[in-house]
Amino acid sequence: MKTTRTTACLKTTAWIIALALLNTDAWAQSEPGLTLPPPASVEEIVTPLELSFTPKPDWPRVTERLKDAHEDAPPFLRDSRLNLHVRSAYFFEEEFDESKKEAWTAGGWVE
Repeated sequence: MKTTRTTACLKTTAWIIALALLNTDAWAQSEPGLTLPPPASVEEIVTPLELSFTPKPDWPRVTERLKDAHEDAPPFLRDSRLNLHVRSAYFFEEEFDESKKEAWTAGGWVE
């Protein structure tokens, strides 16, 4: 038990020394501004909250070849969309009795 703690302490110390020796300076950057032109009147002012409610542009098609191949298809197939949403989650918990709970899951949905 004592050797594993000593080994873990040595590994942690080695990592801290390595990170201290290999670090590079990181300069803070200014916040990127909005790319909108200045409004001509007060009514045209757009706040970041309003930007979240503006409709997003459609994603471009994967290839133009698919677009050309579906030109003659019926409107039901030509205008339909298929969106794949993928997500994953990781869980790790270490108890006081040195037991570990670890789980990873992946899933998603098609719309």
